[in-house]
Amino acid sequence: MALLGQPNYGFTSDETVLVYGYYDRNSPAAKKLIALSDRGAALFTALGDYSVHIAGSNGQRISEAERIALLHAYLSEVRSTFVGTLNFSEASFDSMLDQVAAQETFLKAIRAVQPIVNAAGREASS
Repeated sequence: MALLGQPNYGFTSDETVLVYGYYDRNSPAAKKLIALSDRGAALFTALGDYSVHIAGSNGQRISEAERIALLHAYLSEVRSTFVGTLNFSEASFDSMLDQVAAQETFLKAIRAVQPIVNAAGREASS
C-alpha cells in the first residue's frame, strides 16, 4: 500500500484506496511498512531541506562566520527531526553542533555535519 502510493508508481491516492480490501492495515507487517515509508519520507524531506539551506547560505554575500551561524541555527531548529528520524543520540547531535560552531570556515562547518549525512546514508541503505 505504501509503495503504491509513491509517485514513481503512477497510482493516484484515489486508486490506492482500491487495494485497501486486500490487506489488513492493523497487521504488524502493514504497520511496519507504513512506519518505514513515513520515516523515509521524513528523512528525504529533512535532507532536501538541508541541501537547500546549504546552497542558499553559500550563495549569500555574507561572511564565513555568518554562514556558520546560519548553519548552526538551522541545525538547531531541525534537531528533533534528525535525532528522531536517524536515531541520532541527542548528545552526539549536540556535540556535532558544538563542532559546527567552533569552525572557522563554512566548508569545515559542513564537514562537521558529515555524521548526519553518514547516518542518513546508513538509514537509506537499510
